[in-house]
Amino acid sequence: MRVGCFWLLLILSSISKAQTGQFGMPEQLIIARHTFFDVGPPFDYYEVIQVTTEGTGLLVQRALVTPPGDVCFQPAKLELSSGTLPQTMKGLLASRNPCAIPAKELHKERARCKKCSTFGGVDVTMEVTCGGKDRQIRMNILDRDLFDSSPGTPKNTSWSMAVLAKLDQALGPGGYGKADISNRFRRTLYAASDSAHRTDFKRGF
Repeated sequence: MRVGCFWLLLILSSISKAQTGQFGMPEQLIIARHTFFDVGPPFDYYEVIQVTTEGTGLLVQRALVTPPGDVCFQPAKLELSSGTLPQTMKGLLASRNPCAIPAKELHKERARCKKCSTFGGVDVTMEVTCGGKDRQIRMNILDRDLFDSSPGTPKNTSWSMAVLAKLDQALGPGGYGKADISNRFRRTLYAASDSAHRTDFKRGF
């Protein structure tokens, strides 16, 4: 009877963990980040960031690729950088386990503004290992998330922005920092108070 109860409890525990997504905090992250703006060239920046646990902190490595603008004056560029963060993976992720984020929430956030005019943004894909299986988590950071004073950024997208900001502290500026258009972009977006203004702005470029 005791053996039967043991197996029953083990099965129920496994089902509960599968339903609630209770996985251990990942020891490694791989993040792909595509930053794009209508102001350029260059218009795009592509990054792959790897984060691994090393001792009591984190080792962060990045490859940043800038496609060619003008073939004579702006050739393609590859930049490699690395740095460390004096915190754990749990600290970097603000105790939020990416394995436990529901796919439904992520889909809803990516679909929040399908018909909005977009002049730039960041596409993020985070890959983690959850229960022995690789999982890719996608989030779209819109231009208003970057520049508007009250963007209403949903929680998972906001969380990804905070994680990336910490990584940029260890590595230096990524694609967004290298674009060097933030002040001009911010002033114009704040002036674009309705869809008509946004359309005119887009045509202007």
